[in-house]
Amino acid sequence: MDAATLARLARAMAEAGLARLELEGPDFALRLDRSSPADAAPSPVPGSSNGDAAPVLVRAPAVGTFLRAHPLHQRPLVVPGERVRAGESLGLVRIGDVLLPVPAPREGRVVAEPAAPGSLVGFGDPLFELRPCAEEGGCGST
Repeated sequence: MDAATLARLARAMAEAGLARLELEGPDFALRLDRSSPADAAPSPVPGSSNGDAAPVLVRAPAVGTFLRAHPLHQRPLVVPGERVRAGESLGLVRIGDVLLPVPAPREGRVVAEPAAPGSLVGFGDPLFELRPCAEEGGCGST
C-alpha cells in the first residue's frame, strides 16, 4: 500500500470520526490507530463537577452498532438513574454476530447515554456517562 492510499484512509477515518481501522487481506495486515491508550479508558466529563465525584464517560470498546438491550430481550440493560456495580454490562456493541459487553469501570449511577440505540459507533465513542459512587457513603439517592 502506498503513502497516498494511507493518507486517504487516514483522512477518511478522521472525517468519519473513527479512531481505529484494521484491514486484512491474503498477503497483508494493516492497523491504523488515531487514538492513544488513554482514549479507551473512562475519562472525566469536561465541565461537569458540582462537588460530587466527577462523572466519567464510558466509551465504546470497538467499532459496531450500539445496543441498549440484548437482541433477545426488550428491557435495556441499564437506564439513566440506575445504580450499577463495577463490571456490570451497561450496553452492548454488535460487530456482525458478536456482541461485546460495555462494562461499568466502577460502581456508580448512570446519568446519561450520549449514543442513540442502534447507532454506528467508533472505537472510543462515548456511550454512557457514569457518576461514580463516592468512596464513602455510596451513591445515595438519584
